[in-house]
Amino acid sequence: MLLPVIKATDDISMLNMILRIMCESWLHHIYVAKVKFSKDGAVQLLADFNEVKNWLNNCKALSAGARKQMLQNEVLRRCEGVGRLLLHAPGDLISMQDSTMQASQQLRKDGNSETPEQLMPAEMYVPNQKQWLTLRAKKIRGPIAFSLCCMILY
Repeated sequence: MLLPVIKATDDISMLNMILRIMCESWLHHIYVAKVKFSKDGAVQLLADFNEVKNWLNNCKALSAGARKQMLQNEVLRRCEGVGRLLLHAPGDLISMQDSTMQASQQLRKDGNSETPEQLMPAEMYVPNQKQWLTLRAKKIRGPIAFSLCCMILY
């Protein structure tokens, strides 16, 4: 979806706007449809969000300046924050120090300089954190899980 726009324009503000619309639409769909995520589902969603960054990094049609600015788009941090929030169960305390350490390690690995905004945990970019946490699927245990599993197979 983004490649034709990248090929059509060098306007970085336009490219960032399209990236933002694309990612916010993705998040909006998840939020409005109330998609429930297991822990594995949350890990996969986080990986899917990360693939957007990987795609931007590997996109040959992007200039280095445009790539750098697009990778710093706040919506990418919001997507990452949603993925990280969904790794937690409702009511879990989220360690901001652990998230900040993960972010700083990723920045060092990527070779970027650290600014205070980049060290802020991705979860802090997500409004309505409690509502996002309600999208975690509840664990089903015992005979109900077995019978539900078998009912789905038929």
